[in-house]
Amino acid sequence: MQDHYAVLGVPRNADQELIKATYKALLKIYHPDVFKGDKKFATEQLKKINIAYEILSDPKKRKNYDAHYKENSDKKENTEDFSNEGFRDERTAYQKIIAEEWNYAMGFYPELKGEYESLKKISQQLAFNYQVLLIEGKLFENAVKIAAKVKDDYLTSKFSSDKDLKTIAEILIITENKRFALDLNKAIKTLG
Repeated sequence: MQDHYAVLGVPRNADQELIKATYKALLKIYHPDVFKGDKKFATEQLKKINIAYEILSDPKKRKNYDAHYKENSDKKENTEDFSNEGFRDERTAYQKIIAEEWNYAMGFYPELKGEYESLKKISQQLAFNYQVLLIEGKLFENAVKIAAKVKDDYLTSKFSSDKDLKTIAEILIITENKRFALDLNKAIKTLG
């Protein structure tokens, strides 16, 4: 079963705004006029992206998908590694596409760089989601609040809503104790 959240690169608790912004960004990456690689690969990716968006953007379909996915994934071990190794090269291509807009926005909102770098220490995917949300939604005025929200959403999706656990997890990830973060994640997923 295809993991639609993984296809879009968003956490399971992503709000509709992030799902839509990420979808729009991925369309730009795999658009035939922009994609620099194998066009057949890009077409296949677009199909997966469109299916994922169709399901995750519809509250009823998303609820059914989440229930079915949880039922089938309870037996699988969580393989989250909290590293940036799984970050797709195509996302880097998107960053090149939007670099001009991002750099221009940083001229007006210098705090963007610090927020982005802080999120990148936790997860490159998280930093990407933040950048996509700001660029696609033109939400630069709320950059600091949005950074805090996406970080909290990410940590909640991996470690629960407990404030202390999220703080510990963030410290573990930032200090590159990712093995302990993975163990913490597994314990929470397994033991509750």
